[in-house]
Amino acid sequence: MAALLHLGNVRITQLRTDASLDDSDSALQLATRFLGVNLAEFKKWTVKKQIITRSEKIVTSLNAAQATVVRDSVAKFVYACMFEWLVAIVNESLAGENGDAADRAEMFIGVLDIYGFEHFQKVRIFSLC
Repeated sequence: MAALLHLGNVRITQLRTDASLDDSDSALQLATRFLGVNLAEFKKWTVKKQIITRSEKIVTSLNAAQATVVRDSVAKFVYACMFEWLVAIVNESLAGENGDAADRAEMFIGVLDIYGFEHFQKVRIFSLC
């Protein structure tokens, strides 16, 4: 989780038409260390893209906006993997020793997520009691 927080703080700068990451950026150093990835490789593939044709590989530079999308996409992917892992662990622990339906009925966690809820101008909460 710390890697994700640091990843969001990685500064991407624009040098002429190309994006750049600073080796001395502490957020970049911590994020790559916590993720267990090579800093130079992460830096390279955040600011560059590769296209493979039949006869050659073409590597081009990204601008700062494109590199920011790459950085954010990596963070979203890692977050999604962590979430799936957490759900699997919770499901496994709720299944009980034998995975019986009776065990699952006694232990239940419900999660409600309303996408876009924060965009309502006025929210009314109703009580049924």
